Amino acid sequence: MRLASYLSKEFRDAGLEYMRTFFDKKDEPRWKECVLEVDSTFGIVLGLVFVEEVLKKDGKQEVTRLCFHFLYFLKICFSTFG
Repeated sequence: MRLASYLSKEFRDAGLEYMRTFFDKKDEPRWKECVLEVDSTFGIVLGLVFVEEVLKKDGKQEVTRLCFHFLYFLKICFSTFG
């Protein structure tokens, strides 16, 4: 229902009724739809801003190091199965 969020309430309601009928989807508040839309559109950029603002330089290096070790671990695990 991603593009339907840009349409009028009548179309959004019709899309929600479709989702309820075929996928048993529950109603979500409009604010939650907006937050999900912003996150899906700007999620990577917001994550970057968060990392730069909260973690600063030392934290960013630590997260980079942890990710490197995690990827190395995954490489070892998958090479064992292959």
